[in-house]
Amino acid sequence: MHEHPAQLSAAGADPAEPTGLGPRLRHAIDLLPSVRERPEQLRAWLLGARRAQLTFAAMVLLGLFVMPPLREVLVQAVYPSKVSGGFLGLGKRKRKDPRGDALRTGIGLVYWLSTAGTSAALLLLHLPEVAAAGAAAAAGRSTRREQDRAGAEASGGSVAAASVVGGASAAGVSATDATFISQDGTAAPVVDGAGATLAGAATTSAATTGSRYVVEAELGAGGMGVVHRAHDSMLGRKVALKRLFPELALNRELSARFLREARVLAQLAHPHIVQVFDVGQDPQGMWMAMELLESGSLDGVLEQGALPFERTLELGRQLAEALAYAHGRGVVHRDFKPPNVLMYGPRHVKVTDFGLAKLMQEGGDTKLTRPGAVMGSPAYMSPEQATAAEVDARSDIYSLGVTLFEMCSGAVPFEGETPQVLMKHLTATPELADEVRAALPPDFVALMLRMLEKRPEDRPQTMDEVVSALRAMG
Repeated sequence: MHEHPAQLSAAGADPAEPTGLGPRLRHAIDLLPSVRERPEQLRAWLLGARRAQLTFAAMVLLGLFVMPPLREVLVQAVYPSKVSGGFLGLGKRKRKDPRGDALRTGIGLVYWLSTAGTSAALLLLHLPEVAAAGAAAAAGRSTRREQDRAGAEASGGSVAAASVVGGASAAGVSATDATFISQDGTAAPVVDGAGATLAGAATTSAATTGSRYVVEAELGAGGMGVVHRAHDSMLGRKVALKRLFPELALNRELSARFLREARVLAQLAHPHIVQVFDVGQDPQGMWMAMELLESGSLDGVLEQGALPFERTLELGRQLAEALAYAHGRGVVHRDFKPPNVLMYGPRHVKVTDFGLAKLMQEGGDTKLTRPGAVMGSPAYMSPEQATAAEVDARSDIYSLGVTLFEMCSGAVPFEGETPQVLMKHLTATPELADEVRAALPPDFVALMLRMLEKRPEDRPQTMDEVVSALRAMG
């Protein structure tokens, strides 16, 4: 049976890890190549070495504000300045001993080299713990994959990995000393329906453990978090469990954004918006139980090329209806794009990932975004987002226009490096290839290009207007 990562962390170190500073440093250096090849472990190592970070910060502050005057006292004690010149005590000047300059340089060099060496040593000493936890997690994932292949039930679905965002501890969510259990039966605390802790669970059977969510498999991971398929043993259904990477658990902005996304989704009960069922917190961070879909994302569909007009119109209408519903409840998505649209079946879609959503009735989210910050995905940003200006529902209209353009043509209107794309959103005119334009009804092309106008006042003013226009086309 494999050790649970949380148990490895609590234990502190691998029992086989050498003792003594020298051997421990050599052991850590030997681990460096393997950790560098694993981005998730490298990220956990660099972001989680709190002792090294605090030591470096403290020594930098001491070096800037405390070390210089102390160094000068020492230099003057060894090589005092000489007084020369003057007449009758007037016009005297102090001349520094040239040897003092060399001593000052030497002291400074030794201090800053000591700062770098101490911080690097502390960073290296943190490495074995990260490597051990990563190895245990990899072993657990391997065991789960083998069991899935051997006989796990095919059920539920998947949440697109691109929609993974989230946070850690946040106000309003009670913490419990609990973790999810996996199908390999690792002995670890389990989250039950009331948030209680069931320590030492040794099986995944809901009847014997009383657990609420039992992790079955990893579905995908993004830059900030991971999504697992899990079984809700209380209601007997499959869910998607979305959580932030543990090493990002102290980021308050991500925590607040994660919790706010759960609250936003909880308000939005619409057939074309992903549902959220539950949210909670354990020592690994916050988690969210969401509707599980298995047909992938719209982005995956578009990787195979443009869609026929009839399908573009059908899916576009569903997306417009979902966004119109959200706007009617004071929510602007602000990061609408195909990766944040999940398929359920070939002809139905659901919008997800409201992590950047703006609550209009609360005057925006100034506490969660910095002034002048550009929020969103460059290829789908509205011009006002590209300039970090105030946005409203008409920004989502522009993003939906970009998505419709991609659905019917197979490419976004503007491509290139991020600065170039942002500039094109501000200055360039979208151009449809002649063969694409010829295959589309003129009123659809006119609506789509109107949605892509640079000035918000030149676009349709509400998403309801877009919905009505799309419905009128069939």
